[in-house]
Amino acid sequence: MTISVGSSLPETNLAHMGENGPEIVSLHSLLKGRKVVVFALPGAFTGPCSTAHIPSFIRTAAAFRAKGVEDILCIS
Repeated sequence: MTISVGSSLPETNLAHMGENGPEIVSLHSLLKGRKVVVFALPGAFTGPCSTAHIPSFIRTAAAFRAKGVEDILCIS
């Protein structure tokens, strides 16, 4: 799926690890009215994702924040 700045993403629920274990959260609730970068990886904790993809977003996080990005979401 190709998206552009300002595109709408389909409504879906995501699971994430909360303080008390897995929690379900609406993607739209995370994005609504906020400037957010969303990127996706083909597999969590795989070699390329752990050694190349995630570190590259960590290195560039400050540049995103300087442009007003409030949050960076990784979906896998």
